[in-house]
Amino acid sequence: MNDALPPRWREASETLTTLLTWLVETGQWVETAAVPPTEPDGQPISGRTDPASTPEFRVEEEVVSPDLYTLLAALTALRQEVKLQTRSARHDREQTAQALEQVSQTVAQLDTMRQADMRRYEAALQDAERPMAEALVEVHDAFSRAAREAERIVASVTTGLRQWSVWLRPGQDSVTETLPGVFSWLRARFRRLARVADISSPDVTAVLQQCGSAAGPMADRLEGLAEGYTLSLQRLERLLATYGIEPIVCLGQPVDAELMEVVQIVVDPSRPSGIVLDEVRRGYRRHGRVLRFAQVVATRAALPADETSPAASVERPEEA
Repeated sequence: MNDALPPRWREASETLTTLLTWLVETGQWVETAAVPPTEPDGQPISGRTDPASTPEFRVEEEVVSPDLYTLLAALTALRQEVKLQTRSARHDREQTAQALEQVSQTVAQLDTMRQADMRRYEAALQDAERPMAEALVEVHDAFSRAAREAERIVASVTTGLRQWSVWLRPGQDSVTETLPGVFSWLRARFRRLARVADISSPDVTAVLQQCGSAAGPMADRLEGLAEGYTLSLQRLERLLATYGIEPIVCLGQPVDAELMEVVQIVVDPSRPSGIVLDEVRRGYRRHGRVLRFAQVVATRAALPADETSPAASVERPEEA
């Protein structure tokens, strides 16, 4: 008959049997503890004490028989409480997960807003700095042309001045022999001064020697002027770098339609086609974007048959 019962009933029966056994043993222990101790002669120990000095204790025992209904009700209540606690813990966990998800979404939104604000700030800053950047580019372009022209002129003039200083060095015996060469150099560069110097005068040799003595220091000053141009140009380029502006390197590079405008084409069979031969106007980039296109002169290996002139019209590439 017991085999036909469900497993849960068998487990409940075993639990109740164990509980009843424990209750019986507990009752026996209580009864044993309630018996007063005796001496070897059989007299209770409490009989020797003075009734006036020792209070009397009355032990009242009440044996309650186990109630199966009460036990099952307590277990059911405990189970219900465990269910409620489990449900509350699950609800708290779900709320915590939702709160974490909302916090994650809020953080993501704040990060997106921060990036958008940063992009808008950078765009506004670039727009505000654009007039200053364009002015600096114009100054750098003009200063670059001035520096190149100064270097060219200084290189030509200092060469002649140093030759003149060597020709008219004081103490040189052959000063009169070098005068025709000096006069030819003067006629080539300073025609009006050459006509004046060509006039016969006893002081011509002394004047030319004084000029020769001053030619060397003058050449040094001119070279210092060219070096000053170079240093100032480098300082200006460092200032451009603080605004994120950098010149576009063109000379000797292939033509790049995204950075350059070809304003002239030169036929040169010794060079490959599409190579920048000269730079008419320098181009600049700012933060990786083109601020101004470079205007260059490009090479062409051979002239097409339908063209009779090496010059070609150039169209500016469309900006994206």
